[in-house]
Amino acid sequence: MIAARTPGGLHLLAVAVLMLLPGLAALPVTDRDDARFVQSGRQMVASGNPVVIRFHDEARHKKPVGIYWAQSLAALASGQGPKRRFGCSACPR
Repeated sequence: MIAARTPGGLHLLAVAVLMLLPGLAALPVTDRDDARFVQSGRQMVASGNPVVIRFHDEARHKKPVGIYWAQSLAALASGQGPKRRFGCSACPR
């Protein structure tokens, strides 16, 4: 009986994921700190300095450096560099 439910459950899960993904891509930055993380990551790519994290003219050491590096690597991998549209840190882009 469980085996009979599994394919239907997988189909339902696949449909739910396919319907959810376009909505995730349309979400704006929802937290004010997310915008600061995004801007700091953008500045890291533009300056080429992965060590000193800055938000405008001041040093920013509010979060572990991994999120900034992940955003910067994604921007560099896309080939768009600092022009890449960064999304909120909780949403895949």
